Amino acid sequence: AYVRCETVLQTMGAVSFNIGDIGQGQAVKLLTNLLFYTAAVASGQALCQTVQEGVPAQQVWRKFVSSSANSVAIEQFVPFLLDGSYDHSCT
Repeated sequence: AYVRCETVLQTMGAVSFNIGDIGQGQAVKLLTNLLFYTAAVASGQALCQTVQEGVPAQQVWRKFVSSSANSVAIEQFVPFLLDGSYDHSCT
């Protein structure tokens, strides 16, 4: 089924691959989301803690991005927290 749909899947998204049996791909997607949101929560907590210590948020964020702590969550998610545009409606 994957081979038959591969062209359509490649059109829908930048990355497409077959994980295995039915349900395994869904499990991997859910775990990928779990890892991202865990990193997002940890990044937000670290940012809050440093701000409580008196370090400006933008300065901390720039340091995080340029360090070994950098991640997709820090690079792409934290800016939404900093400018107040984070969409709280996501469940």
